[in-house]
Amino acid sequence: MESFPGFICFRHVINFTVTKSLIMKNILIIGIVGLLGLFFFKEDQVVPSKKQDFKAMIKSNPGVVIDVRTKSEWDAGHIQRAINSDWTNGDFAKLAETLDKSKTYYLHCAAGGRSGQATNFLKEKGFKNVYNIGGYEEAKKCVE
Repeated sequence: MESFPGFICFRHVINFTVTKSLIMKNILIIGIVGLLGLFFFKEDQVVPSKKQDFKAMIKSNPGVVIDVRTKSEWDAGHIQRAINSDWTNGDFAKLAETLDKSKTYYLHCAAGGRSGQATNFLKEKGFKNVYNIGGYEEAKKCVE
């Protein structure tokens, strides 16, 4: 019994169409991810990568140092010129409403996590000169 040659060709056409469709979807997804990356990356968000860079920045532009740790962490030791405003209990969100967006702010916590969240929070509110200087020990070396 002879096989119908058109059936074989038709099957290859279907496979090619499905493959072409998957390739186009992948290209579309990669393009969208790339565009989102360009949209969210902003040069003003580039921060110094070394403690010496922060130290130099703070020396040339002292700004305001904000410690976002809890009151008990603050009481255990803090930078003399820093302001304490707890990130976890909502004090920081209240303080943010009163801050001057034209000033420079250096934020720190115990290890850098909460101050990173607080930094992003301020940037979302339109602050331009906001830097996470990490944990307390690193911040102390940069500021004092």
